[in-house]
Amino acid sequence: MTISSAVCVNQYTGNGATATYAFSFRILAEADLLVTSVTTAGVESTLVLDTDYTVSWEEGDADGTITLTAGNLTSGYGLTIRRERDMTQTTDIRNGGPFFQELVENALDHQTMLSQQLQAQVDRSLKVAETDDTDLDMTLPVAADRASNYLAFDADGEPIASSGGISASVPVSAFMETVLDDTTASAALTTLGVSTFAKTVLDDTTAAAALTTLGVATYPQAVLAQTYGAQSTGSPDQRYNFSIACSVGAGALTINLVSKAGTTASATDPVLIGYRNATPATGTFSVVATTGAVSLVVNSTATLGLASGSLTEYVYVYGLNNAGATELFVVGGAPVIDDGSIVSTTAISTAADVRYTAYSTTARSNVPCKLLARLKFSLTTAGTWDEVPDEISLFPFRNVYAARHSVDSDTGNGHGSTDTKIRRITNSTTVGTAITVANSAGNGNTYTINEEGMYFMSYDDSDSTGGRAMGISLNSAELTTSVASIVVATKLALTMGIGANAVGFCSALKRLSPGDIVRPHTVGTMDGTTHCHFHISKVGP
Repeated sequence: MTISSAVCVNQYTGNGATATYAFSFRILAEADLLVTSVTTAGVESTLVLDTDYTVSWEEGDADGTITLTAGNLTSGYGLTIRRERDMTQTTDIRNGGPFFQELVENALDHQTMLSQQLQAQVDRSLKVAETDDTDLDMTLPVAADRASNYLAFDADGEPIASSGGISASVPVSAFMETVLDDTTASAALTTLGVSTFAKTVLDDTTAAAALTTLGVATYPQAVLAQTYGAQSTGSPDQRYNFSIACSVGAGALTINLVSKAGTTASATDPVLIGYRNATPATGTFSVVATTGAVSLVVNSTATLGLASGSLTEYVYVYGLNNAGATELFVVGGAPVIDDGSIVSTTAISTAADVRYTAYSTTARSNVPCKLLARLKFSLTTAGTWDEVPDEISLFPFRNVYAARHSVDSDTGNGHGSTDTKIRRITNSTTVGTAITVANSAGNGNTYTINEEGMYFMSYDDSDSTGGRAMGISLNSAELTTSVASIVVATKLALTMGIGANAVGFCSALKRLSPGDIVRPHTVGTMDGTTHCHFHISKVGP
């Protein structure tokens, strides 16, 4: 059979699902195959016939297959199947004997196979270009000269053994030779054009020495060299590299203190917070490094004193210094905790329902604290934390003041037909969203508070009869009772003994909470029209 193809090798890459591989060249015996595998780490192994693989072929065929006895070739492993016959000639044709054409053809095929085998080796060898001089001597130096040296080429392109030092036989540029022949680092730096001052920096053996050479003052050096933890440098107001991340689940709110990148703080990405001294009379501070997870869970059903009804409410997030470790606590309603002083907290639970109270995972006593963030919510049901905050504001944040939240009402119009002591006032102008005004024929005017804060209220009115009383009530249930007679706890302001057609005036300043209702409350006879005004505005957080 002829050998019409020069192919004498096939290569494959394992996919973890194949154990049988084809070879596309003719062999005369199973032993003609050299099968080699290579791992992903580059380790080669020569496989053994009938131990590592078997051969399936038919004599005279131009192809066949091998099957790995260990099973599928590992994914990413390489497999090479090469024809490699012994370099001998065993065919003996005697004079005058019979002529067997197949015997002669196999002998010729054997020689062709050997030629292809040699060509494959030549193809993998180091060769010079076809156009190089034919008289190049590519003979390697003797072993004694090659030992512990590098293969290099001289000016003619012929191989030499080199120690790697500078000589005419090593190809380096003329400039690099002027650097490499310098005997000291200082001389080499001079050759490279490094200035004298730069050399004084480069030869410093420590960072501190280099900073001194550069003229950096002692204090900045201390800042640059400081390690994280309780430190003497930094600032008592320091809030460094921090963010707040929130999540909800099963009706509970989880608040996490994380790094600026939004990931858990670590030794290489710490959160740094400055705290005052825990002793009130001591005016020092420390900076605490957080290098791990810090979180606080607000339990389901814990309202923190917030109101239901989708009103705008705030939760304030603080850090506290518990013996050199930052923990979190929260306050519902307003930032009433002074972080320039020390604080004691209550352990949070499902019954954490008191407004303006500091709640932490574990109760802490007399610890320094730091205001970190404000969370804005509009909860349908207080205590059911089924949504993340509408807004997360990191300290410092700007509180919303009166110029943006107010209601002005004018022109009196009698009293409510049901709530007979509550004044009706016809016209109202509203700015902002902190206050909602309602004018009802049955209930008179009501002013509902939507946001926590300090509020200023004023009411002026007149009565043609005289000798009457007027005032401002808060969350009163006595809406058919004279303002002069309602319980004191709901009476914000009161004016009595107003003369006929005289204008009476009263005012109040009060911290109000979402859901509070303020009313212009009288004896039920005030009848002024143009001399009737009610004003309410938010003046502080």
